[in-house]
Amino acid sequence: MYPIMQRDRSRAFRAASVLPAIAALLVGTIGMTAPVASAASNPLKGKTVRLIIPFSPGGGFDLTARLLVPYLEKYTGATVVPENITGGGGMVGENTLFASAPNGLTLGEVGPDAAVMNAANNTPGVTYKPQQYVWLAGATSSSSVLLETRHAPYTTLKQLRGATSGFTVGVTGAGTANFSDGAVMFKVLGMSVQWVTGYAGSSQLVEGLASGKPLAILVSGDTAARAMQNGLGRPLLQINMNNHPQFKHVPTILQVVSKKSPVYKYAQAISDIDTADRAFALPPGVSPAIASAWRKAFQETFSNAQFLAQMQKAGLTAAYTPGAVLQARVGRAMSEARILIPVLKAANKAVGN
Repeated sequence: MYPIMQRDRSRAFRAASVLPAIAALLVGTIGMTAPVASAASNPLKGKTVRLIIPFSPGGGFDLTARLLVPYLEKYTGATVVPENITGGGGMVGENTLFASAPNGLTLGEVGPDAAVMNAANNTPGVTYKPQQYVWLAGATSSSSVLLETRHAPYTTLKQLRGATSGFTVGVTGAGTANFSDGAVMFKVLGMSVQWVTGYAGSSQLVEGLASGKPLAILVSGDTAARAMQNGLGRPLLQINMNNHPQFKHVPTILQVVSKKSPVYKYAQAISDIDTADRAFALPPGVSPAIASAWRKAFQETFSNAQFLAQMQKAGLTAAYTPGAVLQARVGRAMSEARILIPVLKAANKAVGN
């Protein structure tokens, strides 16, 4: 059984640089217009709500959630109190959310891709069932980008697929989201690669890429975009249901493999699983009226230009997925994830896990 699939720390910001940004970005939101919905039309008005963040303060999950808080309060009339419940690569917070009372007063942030893979693999300690969460919205894109160093001899994906040996790929470690994405990606491409693990996070991966060792890294779309802005690397391929907003010219794995190919099922499965990077959900059993109120609040938030500007300023690419769409994708992903288990076990064996 491969290790707990932890959220890729390359998708997070370091606390020292992000916490000041949170305070700065929230300036100006305090005076937003108070909600006008009545208690009769909005079951959340006047309530106090706990928002579970499954990672430590200062990371990308934390920043995304805290940027949302003032807007969720505006559109629901509730008081939203964020709470960091950490441990197990997000597992502890996600378990806590799943077991919470279904009254709509506890919502949480979840990484759908890691949650699906952990549940499908029966990872020890996981008690949640992703398909039973009441999904409210996907907040950011889950695109995993294969970013190649400019020192590499391959300038196109076609040339890369012709490589027979010696192609090194850096990831944060076995069991993480970028490693799992990479294992499936290279299975689909029919390539054998040499994994380079042990990187602490995105900054170390990008530093390695700049030096030419390894030849490529797998990171989130936002991290890849920042690396390219600094003149580092070239993108060759991405895993995403749709192209990442900053990489519209880069093909997705679904676009480079024929539907008739026997490996297409792997590309489809990992794309469905990577439906969103950071998403929000309620525990099972919440009433349709309360779920609808929360979904509407997220929809209005992601239509708010001020919120979108704050996300952009924080280096986060907003990629809204409606709750109903996310619910269907997660359900489908749970059915498909099981076919990936042998692929991931083989990849883990290749790095000695």
